[in-house]
Amino acid sequence: LAGGQRRVHGKQWYQRRVHGAYRQQLIENWINKTISTCTDCVERIKTYEIPTTPFWQEVSAEEKWPLVTGSTVMWAGWYDIFLQGNLEGFHGFQHLSSSRGKHYIVVDPLGHCQDGAEYFKRDLVQGRALLPIDMALNLFLGNPVPSQNVKHVTFYVMGPTDGQETVGSVGNYWCTLDEWPEYQNYYLHLASNGTLAETREVAQHTAEYDFDPSDPVKTEGGNNLFGSCGPRDQRKVEGGRKDVVIFRTPPLTEHVAVTGPLRVQLWVSSNATDTDFTAKLVDKYPTGEAMNIQDGILRMRWRQDIAQTDAGGQPTHPDPAWMEPGRIYPITVDLWNTSY
Repeated sequence: LAGGQRRVHGKQWYQRRVHGAYRQQLIENWINKTISTCTDCVERIKTYEIPTTPFWQEVSAEEKWPLVTGSTVMWAGWYDIFLQGNLEGFHGFQHLSSSRGKHYIVVDPLGHCQDGAEYFKRDLVQGRALLPIDMALNLFLGNPVPSQNVKHVTFYVMGPTDGQETVGSVGNYWCTLDEWPEYQNYYLHLASNGTLAETREVAQHTAEYDFDPSDPVKTEGGNNLFGSCGPRDQRKVEGGRKDVVIFRTPPLTEHVAVTGPLRVQLWVSSNATDTDFTAKLVDKYPTGEAMNIQDGILRMRWRQDIAQTDAGGQPTHPDPAWMEPGRIYPITVDLWNTSY
């Protein structure tokens, strides 16, 4: 294979489809609509929840980078279900493969998420870019430089939008670079008064809530394929619920740009042996809307699958780790990446 175009794909299927939490609507709708002849696929995925099984290892690309010898053009979206797999796959192809340095990635706002097209109308077609198609055609025709003035990493920097015009004059433009920009960590701390603060409080505090698994918080927007996806007003999710804890910064006095990974570190406890913790980054507009930028979820019994590595630095895949009621656990909720 001399070259190829990879559109909104994943490089490690277990972590992106199951790890964190079993994404029932996404997995089961996708299987039923695309490979309906596979009558036992859903049950097989449920059976192979533990990641050590060959079922998942066979579809992982993590140890197969040297087998890649051709060039590729990758197409991703910030609100796409395969976003993180695309980014990690590009890193493997571009830096670890036998054809390193010969790969390109384009990240538009939406990818699969056409339901969010109304929010991105600048330099896009239904929230997506035609550029990776042009780049792929040039690649297949043997042109060593896929498109004029396009570098290896091209991405859309999102910004506030009301669906018609941009709110303010920031964001919503394209950027093309030789490599992803090197980010600097920026920390915000959860404060006892419900704010996000740049400085950590000296005294410890606890936020408590009751969670009923039979009445989960509804997903509104985000990296989904079926139903609501993309940026959506979260006020209907936040309002009237006692199991949603909100922390906000004071109104920003200057613009803040974020390009890179998003992580939320928590110290958690429960009276259950297993539960889910979610986190969401939201932009609160002056006009009142609360638009989601990214979110993530962690299922506690699989928390060690992210955190542990062996002596060689490779991730380990332990058995489920059940919680001890009342014990405090440090966890990190992965919100993937964004550019906003």
